Amino acid sequence: MYRIISMLGFGFSAYALDLPVVVDPTTPLTGTYAAEWNTAGNFENWTTSQVTAASVAGGNFTGTTSGTTPQILCSNFPGPDLDLGFNDYLELRIQVPATHTGDIKISYGTTARTGFSTARVLVIPDALVPTDGAFHTYRIDVGPEPWWRANLRDLRIEPSATSGQTFAIDYLRVGDLPGDVYLANAEWNSDYEMSSKHFRFLWSAARAAQGVNAATARGALRNAEEAWQVYVKVMGYREPAESTSSPNGNKYKVNFLCIYDGYWMSSTGGGFGYMNIEPSGLQVDPPSWIIPHELMHVFQHHNAQTLKHSLCAMDIS
Repeated sequence: MYRIISMLGFGFSAYALDLPVVVDPTTPLTGTYAAEWNTAGNFENWTTSQVTAASVAGGNFTGTTSGTTPQILCSNFPGPDLDLGFNDYLELRIQVPATHTGDIKISYGTTARTGFSTARVLVIPDALVPTDGAFHTYRIDVGPEPWWRANLRDLRIEPSATSGQTFAIDYLRVGDLPGDVYLANAEWNSDYEMSSKHFRFLWSAARAAQGVNAATARGALRNAEEAWQVYVKVMGYREPAESTSSPNGNKYKVNFLCIYDGYWMSSTGGGFGYMNIEPSGLQVDPPSWIIPHELMHVFQHHNAQTLKHSLCAMDIS
């Protein structure tokens, strides 16, 4: 598994990020995976532990906790692809009593790291849970989560840390925000292309003859998306998605070329930064420093004088 763990001594740890949680968001989530429990009696392959009187009725999964680590879980299901920047939000709609205590926890496993681990736990802090006993929706931005990669495979919900509390879950969804997937920037085109949420990776027939293929593209896009998460969501840079000369309100993917020799960034007459990296700079696991380096130059172009830091090298693990 590869991940960016620090940047020039600023100390950003892949294990210490506080993931943003929004309570009762007003925008809908474009779901890719969902447990809805809309058919009475159909548990949708979810099972329980330390939960009594579990039932599915009225579109809800309900039960009463019977221990301090109650769980409902589903394992080994064909979940969505998490590797290309998509499906970066998880949303849970749940009702707990006004006397609820303890964090609500969601554990996950992927095809790269199956099952459950204390390293892969998403937390809805008790302080964010309203004490009105009503249904509420909790949306977690899991994009910066280091193990939210490969394909989703396992999910486990711990609704409470107290025995004897009745809960009801309306749904659990994984997907993206409306408009969060950028448009293709057609200023560049080539023989081969693969797209992620924020990038287009383009390579030529000559590069294909040298061994660049879909696996190369997927790894390069994953590393680019990894760096994007840190630059935008951790460090707060403006997204490099709009033209610097003639913005039109739309957001466009960064063109990531593997066509020419060398490692460099440039900009187009349309006001968009782009980058080119030859095959020697596309090592996937462990990742090369070259992708985040050149991507930072793209960010510099789009952030101009508003940069908080000037980063031109990365400490990668």
